[in-house]
Amino acid sequence: MVGLVGPALRIEPPDVAVVHRVGHVPDPWRWIPWEFAPFSGRWDDPQAQYRVIYAGTTAYACYVEVLAPFRRDVALVADMSEILGDPRDAAYPTIASSTVPCSWFGPRRIGSAALAGQYVDIQHATTIAELRPHFVRQALSLGFSRL
Repeated sequence: MVGLVGPALRIEPPDVAVVHRVGHVPDPWRWIPWEFAPFSGRWDDPQAQYRVIYAGTTAYACYVEVLAPFRRDVALVADMSEILGDPRDAAYPTIASSTVPCSWFGPRRIGSAALAGQYVDIQHATTIAELRPHFVRQALSLGFSRL
């Protein structure tokens, strides 16, 4: 059953019966401990008042999300190409941009879970149109250029 709740939040049953998450051993579904706050994911609370458990409809989507911090910043790459390096710096090797170190993979696992219930479709135009007027001023005050 698809429906609207509140003034106009789009509510849908899950399109898939299973979701996935990339988390840490021993339980990929465990909450990230508060001592690591503030969290830096794009859905996280910058004031660390709540936590988020990210899940995706495919394992691929989960990996794309958690590997986002390793993506090459094209503006930075362009700026760095303008810098002439000192050959003596070669004695101090660093990990190349957009390289994921092997140590990143060891403590991580993918987990799967069955869905039940209904969920707000946060990407649906109806939901965005409803939420935008309530949050756009706050988003701008926090330095976000768009909601």
